[in-house]
Amino acid sequence: MSEPVEQNQGREFKRKNDYSVAVYNGSAKGPTIPHVHKISKLTAWLEEKKIPWSVINVYSKRSGVFLRRYYKGDPIPDRVPDT
Repeated sequence: MSEPVEQNQGREFKRKNDYSVAVYNGSAKGPTIPHVHKISKLTAWLEEKKIPWSVINVYSKRSGVFLRRYYKGDPIPDRVPDT
């Protein structure tokens, strides 16, 4: 039995590890996290590990399409909302 697939503007999401995230601190590139399930938990983890960041770019893991940019201090959801 396969997992349910969500269609979002032509992008497939399987509701698990759907994102990859590039982390930036100003113009300095930080780590790229290739398998992200919940974006809010990733930012909490960055804070816990004291990894400096100011911006994260969220991409569809499967297609590589840029989805959204979040700035530190913004409310960050678990998943990118449908647009």
